[in-house]
Amino acid sequence: MRGVVYIVPAVLVACAPTGGQLEKTELLDMMRSLATENLGLTPITCADAAFRRDPTNACYAAPYSADEFMTKAETLLTSKGFSSVTGWRDDYGVASTAVQYRGTPQRIGMYYARPTSFWDQPRYAELRALKAQGQVMVSVSETDPAERAE
Repeated sequence: MRGVVYIVPAVLVACAPTGGQLEKTELLDMMRSLATENLGLTPITCADAAFRRDPTNACYAAPYSADEFMTKAETLLTSKGFSSVTGWRDDYGVASTAVQYRGTPQRIGMYYARPTSFWDQPRYAELRALKAQGQVMVSVSETDPAERAE
């Protein structure tokens, strides 16, 4: 079975302004473009209710493994001006990272969930139909998490 990838939308990096900060919607548009055009992910309806509630989250089916996703995403994001905030963490069946785009205060979370027994449920039908190896979810925070803690 192939996986699904969730990614939050964003504007093409090539179209992004070089100076100043991007708005959340611009980051979302950029991530959508990178997910589909550069990472080969297929947009899907988010299987998890928590991700469906927030329209700034995006979900994708991944046609390749978590290891391959981490390698491809890391290479692409670095080449497009993103920097790692947390590095990759891979445990409990989910590979995740947080990145930042060229000094913007928002954080972009990326999650790759491997197939589990839950994929037998109806809400995962789209992933099964696409023969996804994983599900990718992307979210963009409004502000720097450090600022929210103050």
